[in-house]
Amino acid sequence: MTKYRLETREEEIVNRDGSISKREVQIQVPYTEQIEQTYSVQVPYLEEEGQDVRSSSSIEDTLNKIEGDVRAIKARLGISN
Repeated sequence: MTKYRLETREEEIVNRDGSISKREVQIQVPYTEQIEQTYSVQVPYLEEEGQDVRSSSSIEDTLNKIEGDVRAIKARLGISN
């Protein structure tokens, strides 16, 4: 079953004497619902015990782990790109 919503539009009407009048008209428009899905993922990499998060190699390793997990999650969800 299709749902409809009322939408108000303004129409111009040419009168018999050539003047133009405006009127509001309500029409039924099919209702479309947008569904937004969000996913939440906890990333505990920076909390690993003994890891110096200030060193560039440590940050690079962490980013590589995160990127790998993101690719795996996207693959599991069927998201390309």
